[in-house]
Amino acid sequence: MKSVLRAVCCALGLLNAGLIQADEASRIYLELLHNSGMEAQYEQASALIVHNFRKEINARGQRSFTPQAVNEIGREIHKAFSPGVMKAVTVAYLRGHLSEQDARRARDWTNAPLGSKIAHLDKHAGTVEGQAAIEKFAASPDKNPMSKQQIQLIKGIADDTHAVDRVLDISLAIQKAVAAAALAASSRDNLASLPAVFAKIDERRDELKGYFAKTVLISFLYTYQSLTIDELQRYSQFVNSPSGSNFHKTMFEAMRQATTEAALRLGLALGKHR
Repeated sequence: MKSVLRAVCCALGLLNAGLIQADEASRIYLELLHNSGMEAQYEQASALIVHNFRKEINARGQRSFTPQAVNEIGREIHKAFSPGVMKAVTVAYLRGHLSEQDARRARDWTNAPLGSKIAHLDKHAGTVEGQAAIEKFAASPDKNPMSKQQIQLIKGIADDTHAVDRVLDISLAIQKAVAAAALAASSRDNLASLPAVFAKIDERRDELKGYFAKTVLISFLYTYQSLTIDELQRYSQFVNSPSGSNFHKTMFEAMRQATTEAALRLGLALGKHR
């Protein structure tokens, strides 16, 4: 009996040690999500989407949506893009695809003064107020002069993080998820038309890439315009380091996973309201 108890105690000890290590690893990824500004951006995501949705409806003068329908869709957006769920999906993805060593190095970067400053700039750019400021910046770029070297460094960071292609991938994935979920929710028979719907979405890739090439660059220029040449050079060095490159790549992929799942939830909800 004593030997059995010793074996059980030993097993529990190993289990507890494993759980402690797992908790410590989770904390690293959670801290990275918080420090990078992504957690704050998730908290703003649904409000930003609702804002853009209402703006689009008003711009097109669409009368097919009653005020009640607009409010209902807004509520469904808030539910689908729940910050807590998106955060959990992102952390799980990071744990499965970003090594703990790279996560620690990226965490250390975001803890440092420059990394923290950049995260703060990213957080602001991801708010409704930040988007309004970016639109104002885009309308009058000459009023926000930057040196040629600053512009080139910021362009380089956008290119090195493959921001245009990755943002485009997320956009297309969201469109496909909403389409698939909405069709499935309204009628299973509609799923037969899904390949054609996906093909139509993919046909817009080149057109959208030109659009995103402009909007992403404008967003980067606005967001990082206050950084000095030295700060931009140091940021570029981190982006191009093995850990920095892996971090940005994996974070974009985690964002795509979280937003695609949110879009699926939204599509299912909207399909049921048809």
